[in-house]
Amino acid sequence: MTIGEWLEKLSASDSSTEEDARMLQNALRRIGHNHAVVVYGVAYLDGQGTIANPPRSIHTVAKSLLAAIKPIDV
Repeated sequence: MTIGEWLEKLSASDSSTEEDARMLQNALRRIGHNHAVVVYGVAYLDGQGTIANPPRSIHTVAKSLLAAIKPIDV
């Protein structure tokens, strides 16, 4: 399964696993969110909830990442 396929699956789901959390945390840290923490289906992009980056669901973050990597249709 590719990262894109995994993101599609995660973004369309209403549940997640510990493995999903580990994979998303790793992906976020690789793209520059060095303090990202993902636990219990919630992603903290700054390592904690802040006004600039409030906690987001793992599914919302997956949708955002998926949108960023998909080619733009013209």
